[in-house]
Amino acid sequence: MTPLDWTLWGCVGFLALVAGKLSLPKPPELNWKDFFALCVVTPIRGELDAEGGKFEDWLARCEPLTGRGEMDYVYEDPADFGEGYSLETSLGMGADWELLASDSGEIRSRLLQRNPEIHWVIRGCDWAESLSGWIQHCHFMDGPKETLMDELGELLSDLSRRVIFVGEGIAAQEWTELLHAEAGLRDRTLAVLGINAELNTEWMDANFNHVTMDTELERKTAFFHLGFESDGNQKGWPQPPEPDSQRVSVYAEELGPILVERSSEEDHRWAQALVLTMTHWVAIES
Repeated sequence: MTPLDWTLWGCVGFLALVAGKLSLPKPPELNWKDFFALCVVTPIRGELDAEGGKFEDWLARCEPLTGRGEMDYVYEDPADFGEGYSLETSLGMGADWELLASDSGEIRSRLLQRNPEIHWVIRGCDWAESLSGWIQHCHFMDGPKETLMDELGELLSDLSRRVIFVGEGIAAQEWTELLHAEAGLRDRTLAVLGINAELNTEWMDANFNHVTMDTELERKTAFFHLGFESDGNQKGWPQPPEPDSQRVSVYAEELGPILVERSSEEDHRWAQALVLTMTHWVAIES
């Protein structure tokens, strides 16, 4: 073969590699704050539709909750948001946003059947009972923090189990410190959900980063936070800067703030939206 032939074959090989890389499926990108907002406003739309309500009624009900005005895209068709927002990813075939708007019972049934290996561990949370209505395996651990690892050791004796931690107030800090101290627990933890978290800023600056919160497998642990402005609008976990190794182990996201008091809506409203969001995170990341 001539040098020209070798050059042409090299070009063909390079183009084939590029085409192969471009054809690989890419994980869908989505905004989790928007996803949570959709989980809040969509069931409200369904309830108002059943009562003969209009768009203006929906806006008047939801804008005080989310701070999203008339032109905001959360009032558009969720199907236009992209593949990453498809509820079939987390709830199975036939699940879509219209189902969420029209059939809360079916959504609950599907959630209770998903991810049997995941156990939610709740501490210091006023919504514990409401959350448990949407979760297959739910555990409450409100004893002394010194006993938490003993309780978790029993729960995680089955190696197939994974956990999602929920902590309200100071409990969010306690879960974070425990995960920082226990590498084995981090490996079994998919996400942490804080509600009006009371986090120690100085401790976070010194200890909450991608290296100290790393896991054995290269994956991200979600730290979602929902704050209510009327309760002081506490901030959640900071997103640490990317390390030199570029190995990212933490994903921190604010789902709020919610602009009204929690009591302005029934607990199940927030519980349903939170469980849907966490379930979708697990489905996307896995």
